[in-house]
Amino acid sequence: MSQQLDRGRHVCVFTLHPVRDVRILDRQIMSLARHGYCVTLFGRGDEPPFDLPGVHVHPVFPSMRRLPRRLAAIVQLTWHALRTKADIYHFHDPDLLPSGVLVRWLRRRPVIYDAHELYRVKFKLKALGRPRLQRLITWAFGLVEDVLVRLIGNVSAVYEEYATHFARLGCRTVITPNYASRAIYRSDEPTDAEWAARQNKLVYVGAVNPLRGALVIIDAMRLVRKERPGAELIMTGRFYKERHERLVRERLSRPGYEGCVRIVPEVPGPALPALLRQAMIGVSPLQDVGQYRIAVPSKFFDYMAEGLAIIASDLPPSRKYVQEVGCGLLVPPADVEAWAAAILELLRDPARAREMGRRGRKAFLERFNWEACEGEFLGLYDSL
Repeated sequence: MSQQLDRGRHVCVFTLHPVRDVRILDRQIMSLARHGYCVTLFGRGDEPPFDLPGVHVHPVFPSMRRLPRRLAAIVQLTWHALRTKADIYHFHDPDLLPSGVLVRWLRRRPVIYDAHELYRVKFKLKALGRPRLQRLITWAFGLVEDVLVRLIGNVSAVYEEYATHFARLGCRTVITPNYASRAIYRSDEPTDAEWAARQNKLVYVGAVNPLRGALVIIDAMRLVRKERPGAELIMTGRFYKERHERLVRERLSRPGYEGCVRIVPEVPGPALPALLRQAMIGVSPLQDVGQYRIAVPSKFFDYMAEGLAIIASDLPPSRKYVQEVGCGLLVPPADVEAWAAAILELLRDPARAREMGRRGRKAFLERFNWEACEGEFLGLYDSL
């Protein structure tokens, strides 16, 4: 680390996410390194520290599923932030906002807050069916976040709504959408032989739980296989909670569900394209609750990059990125039969699915990629 500190323009990044988080490490941090910054990353992981060109990665804690572990992780990251001298400090996650304010006051250096999600809406999910508690949570979190972010003064936000909100509070903001990077995807489209090998295959990447539609898509696949016995859904085993995994595996153990879904280990970002190339259709069955009504699924852009047709829940973000581009079909979120019908519609017409995939891929290459917004992100750093 000492060599990196000597180079100047040193950035320290702190997160409760895994240190190999694609958006943080592969996009933001590697962009900074290529731009001449020296970056040190502290975050979650159980591997020893390692180096990449211009980057030192320091895993601090292995897990934080329980509250005491999460609090301990916050304390650890705050301690590292106060003992590490940097030119700019970058904090992901609202849990670390107090740490960012403390560093801003004591170090007198610029601090950036990275807003990944629409947290004010997300936290409502913790009080479903209790509207008064939902309003209280939203008000309390919003008040605390606004005060602390104003003290920090600089924001990198995934969503335009958040960037606009913090700009009105007087913060310097940039929009850094969660687009996939062109760097890890092939420049040529699939050959005829490769496309033929993808037929009858679907893929679901990302976190797996009922609110993200895991059970809906599993039930739909059971119906699909009555007509197309060879159809298969490839699902990454990204379970944040053990009870979610139990629910999914219990559903798949029922009679009639055999072979509907193949669960594969979660893959790191650079290995994702190889997984996607096994499928013709990418699915995003988010349910119509909380932040999912307005959050943009990052999997859209990975699907587009590999030329997959998309079948997604009919929610506002899907209409913007799927319907307007013409790269897939939209389905009522909780309607199992409608999901099955949409899947069968494309499985019966692979040529149509391929044309949808081509439109999505074109949109990704021209607009919806990390490199298209990288300049604004680097511009924030250069201005600080």
